[in-house]
Amino acid sequence: MKVLDQLANLGGALGMPRSRNLGGSLYELRFRCEHVDRRITYTLRPERRIITLTTFRKQRRNERAEIARARLMLRRTP
Repeated sequence: MKVLDQLANLGGALGMPRSRNLGGSLYELRFRCEHVDRRITYTLRPERRIITLTTFRKQRRNERAEIARARLMLRRTP
């Protein structure tokens, strides 16, 4: 996936419109796949480690619940 390659190459330097900070160390990777807006939530760790947390189809009705789920996963991540 092109957007994942961009994240791997640029890490924390990847910004809008591809990546957005959701607060603290939680970020979302923003992309479109088969005409559908998609999101992957992730966090950055030392030594250029990227941990993906969740993925979801972006829809206004589910966005808050999905971000809350990502925050929960982030708290469970060592």
